[in-house]
Amino acid sequence: MVYQSRIIEAEIQAGLENVGAVVIEGPRGCGKTETAREFSRSEVLLDGLSGSYEVAGVDPGILLEGSIPRLLDEWQLAPALWNAVRRRVDSDQRKGQFILTGSASADKDPARHPGSLRFLRVAMRPMSLRESRGGDAPVSMAGLFSGNFDNVQEAGMDGREYLEAIVRGGWPGLQNIALTSASSLLTSYIQDIARIDAKRNLETRKRPEFLLTLARSLARNVSTEAGPGVLLADLRPSEGDVHPDTLRRYLGLLESLRIVERQPAWLPLLRSASAPRKSSKIHFVDPSLAVASLGATTDTLSGDPRLVGLLFESLAVRDIRIYSQALGGRVSHYRDSDGLEVDAIVSCGEGTWIACEIKMGSGALDVAAKNLLRFREKVDTTRVGVPAELVVITTGDFSYRREDGVLVIPLSHLGS
Repeated sequence: MVYQSRIIEAEIQAGLENVGAVVIEGPRGCGKTETAREFSRSEVLLDGLSGSYEVAGVDPGILLEGSIPRLLDEWQLAPALWNAVRRRVDSDQRKGQFILTGSASADKDPARHPGSLRFLRVAMRPMSLRESRGGDAPVSMAGLFSGNFDNVQEAGMDGREYLEAIVRGGWPGLQNIALTSASSLLTSYIQDIARIDAKRNLETRKRPEFLLTLARSLARNVSTEAGPGVLLADLRPSEGDVHPDTLRRYLGLLESLRIVERQPAWLPLLRSASAPRKSSKIHFVDPSLAVASLGATTDTLSGDPRLVGLLFESLAVRDIRIYSQALGGRVSHYRDSDGLEVDAIVSCGEGTWIACEIKMGSGALDVAAKNLLRFREKVDTTRVGVPAELVVITTGDFSYRREDGVLVIPLSHLGS
């Protein structure tokens, strides 16, 4: 398989130049190992090396020997490696000694030193549309923040192609195989979490298969603010009364495996008396996992436009997160007591932000633009700054500025 370059590479390179160890964290299959190999000069694969667990438990220093940067892949399978790396970085002051990759969190280990100022954590997700399609993006997130935008006409993706991108996801290993095969592998991916990860990580009497039911519930509520009450009610017909602590443990597992990501609420100062809501939105790290959890296909999704709209929003949030991370930004959302909602707020530093509405198709562009303009009027821009841009992310072949100043940008045009 030919390696596809990733936006995250610049962040990894900067980390290797400034700290002793870079930690790449992301779900299994998102490309951590192959990307880390682009920088490493030696490696040890903890999930494939016979006896590596035992060696790490007795003398983890043995696994640290090799040319640097040295890749320690799936390091969390031998948690003692973390403190061993930290001690080596302390004693040897060189930068860029180690790259650690991991698909599960070991943060609960009370004996593990936090590694502050020694380790740089870098979050990795499956590929964005721009990464999987290749080529330069005609519209860049960095350009939007700097006021650099020109109208663009470039062939984008049609509705069927977006559906296929949602079903296939941004997984590097699934880009060049049949869509039906990709769907089958993603179904197995979700099942393995229940069959292996739940049993390995959860101390509970609940069936590990409960995680599959929860994943379906999360998929039905993707891109929404569904809280514990909503999820417990949704689970009740198939699971009966589920204890809130059980739900919390399973949600915690999915988050620690980087399968589910929350999109926090943005709480700006407002000119109006409206009260911002504080609930996070739920997303899978890639919308393909929501599709796999539901057992859906492009054909079945075509008959459910509401769900397709929510999955398209989740696809866009995935890509916006990847592009904004390269700028040191974060992605939140907004909803208030008046019912006003904004799908994504991209913040890059104090007083620097972009508000985005995400709509599949051109039918809702006017409503989305009016929503953004209304939101701008509500925000106290003297306190939080004037938005760099107001953007409707959609489909189509044209990126342009409307007469009201709102940008319309197809998701396939956007890049970092």
